[in-house]
Amino acid sequence: MRKPKYYRLLAGEQVRKRAEELGIPTTDPYRGELTADELRNKIRDAERSERERWLWLIALLSAIASIVSAAAAWTAVFMRPLS
Repeated sequence: MRKPKYYRLLAGEQVRKRAEELGIPTTDPYRGELTADELRNKIRDAERSERERWLWLIALLSAIASIVSAAAAWTAVFMRPLS
């Protein structure tokens, strides 16, 4: 199984390339160039954000499925014939 990108330790120019791919600025307006460690942290955070971007959709679909299930249960209880 391949490890996720954030487990790989990028070095040198790879850090800058990956940051540019993700749209992360490699410079700080006040301090100049960011260190490799700072860029790695920003890269890790950006990759985590990309992974978590779709979690809201999964949560929403789960909530909808729960509502449909509850509605089906209520319908089954109240629509059964009285005997």
